[in-house]
Amino acid sequence: MPVNTQYTDIYDLFTMMIDDYELIELYQSSEEDFSTYLRGFSSLAISDFPQCKKDLSKRDDSANEFLIELDDIEKSILAKLMAKYWSIRPLFIVI
Repeated sequence: MPVNTQYTDIYDLFTMMIDDYELIELYQSSEEDFSTYLRGFSSLAISDFPQCKKDLSKRDDSANEFLIELDDIEKSILAKLMAKYWSIRPLFIVI
């Protein structure tokens, strides 16, 4: 039986790809703010992955999960796309 994929599965992969002490501080101060902040990068990654064979619009942002099961490759692609957008963000946007 499929299991919903938690956003944290992708966020964990994403944070392993970057090195940013301000993001770590945000996580330590408020996991909710951290998740909200990363959701923006996640949305960009999702829109940049139209070739995904699964429907990435099946998600529940309030529960922080996809309503489908993503495999490791799909999670990795989303995390890499998040890192792409993270690397081109204006530096003054940090919360």
